[in-house]
Amino acid sequence: MPVPNVRSPQDSIAKTAGKVTKRLLTLIVLALLAYHFTGYPAIRRPRPDRTLSPWLAERPIESLLVIAPHPDDETLGCAGVIMYALDQGARVCVALITNGDGSSVPAHTSGKGPLLAPSRYISLGNRRQNETLAALTSLGLEPEDVCFLGYPDGGVSALWSDFWDYSDLFRSQYTKANMSPYSNSFTPNAPYCGLSVVNDICSIIRTFNPSHILLPHPNDTHPDHWGTFALVTYALQRLVCEQELQNPPEMLAYLIHRGDWPVPRLYSPRWPLDPPNTVLRLRAADEWAYQPLTNEDRAQKRQAILEHKSQTAMMRMYMLSFVRSNELFAVLRSPVIAQLPSHQSRSSASRDSHWQTAEPTIWDPQGDTLTRLVSGGADLQAVYAATGNGMLYIMAKPKGRPSDNVRYVLDISDFGNPRTQISVSYGPKQSVRTSSSSNLNPDDVQIRRTVDGIEFAIPLTLFQTDRGTGTTAPSAVLLAIHSAMIGDIVVDRTGWTVLRLSEDQPDIFR
Repeated sequence: MPVPNVRSPQDSIAKTAGKVTKRLLTLIVLALLAYHFTGYPAIRRPRPDRTLSPWLAERPIESLLVIAPHPDDETLGCAGVIMYALDQGARVCVALITNGDGSSVPAHTSGKGPLLAPSRYISLGNRRQNETLAALTSLGLEPEDVCFLGYPDGGVSALWSDFWDYSDLFRSQYTKANMSPYSNSFTPNAPYCGLSVVNDICSIIRTFNPSHILLPHPNDTHPDHWGTFALVTYALQRLVCEQELQNPPEMLAYLIHRGDWPVPRLYSPRWPLDPPNTVLRLRAADEWAYQPLTNEDRAQKRQAILEHKSQTAMMRMYMLSFVRSNELFAVLRSPVIAQLPSHQSRSSASRDSHWQTAEPTIWDPQGDTLTRLVSGGADLQAVYAATGNGMLYIMAKPKGRPSDNVRYVLDISDFGNPRTQISVSYGPKQSVRTSSSSNLNPDDVQIRRTVDGIEFAIPLTLFQTDRGTGTTAPSAVLLAIHSAMIGDIVVDRTGWTVLRLSEDQPDIFR
């Protein structure tokens, strides 16, 4: 007869202790990850002497243009400033790039017809327009102060990168339209291409003549937001180059989407709205400007946010987390590219020496998602830029050594009309792609891997000659770098940045 397996009390205690230990370790790991990726509580706060508060006092506000990718962004990021500007007697205009018609869950409750039918999404777009008008009316604006451009929700970055001119239009996956189906769009039947957006923005800026423009932050992770930044920046630079702006507006950027921000994601009106910790840890962080909100301002902003009922039904606490003791704006810059002596630009060894001592042109936040944290080769750290012998040199440095499993992609555009855009990648699926007017031979672009990063060398003659100046090189370019891994999944992306090719060129953001 087999002997029964009888456990001693000590065995039961040891097993229970083992389970408790595993659960405790799991909780500790989860707590550490939550601390790292949310930044709560804040590790470091900005020093008061390094911020401008209130920032609008630096330059008298006469007219404020708020450009928002979706209905509700203008309320989340800029409601307090809108109220402040109106109190100062300034004119205020709000321009909505899309109608936010791509939210599937709210679309189910909008309109009639089969689920996910285009008519339901269009009904949602109309509903979100009405919500925005209600929110902005509660802040003091009139309906005529708001214009809806009607471009595709979820497609703004594609209009910038892939569907630029009228010969190839983007088709919305939601409304199935390639032109605006909304009767009140700023341009009736607006074609879904980047150039159409730019023309609308240029027209609004010419007519309204803003002294200040608020636009999405270039490091916002939502493609519609960074796509809006790129399109607005292109439009403003084009107006400056064509000498259509005597006094370029002051431009500041507001942030809505980052995985680690804002914290806490609760209604905490007494808390300050501080920059994300991953951005604060940059060695060359942007200046941040604080616009203080009174108790009455906060109550009014809360009420305006709650007017966006289709959105607060799904993410009420997230949206109310923008009701704080201040609103936050980044002071934008367009850095000047270094110029290399002739002998140094010809020698790769000399350029390597330059990259070792040069200051980065662009800093990028690090370790702000789990994927970037565990794949150092895909986590971009900094970008360096220099010109010499008619070449533009761009060095992309990841946090770790460059990886053979990562594709590094440089996207660069000039401000010509027509535009030249070049996309160059190194790594798996290495390629060179151009759009618009460039007659690029792939052999013209030189790419090499170094110990620290990937260097791209592009002839400046590929870009547009500046109109009216007779020069053979652009005054500035707009660029971003992203890294991608398996299945072309983007792991990290730098913010789109305007780089000036000489100190003689004006900084459009100042």
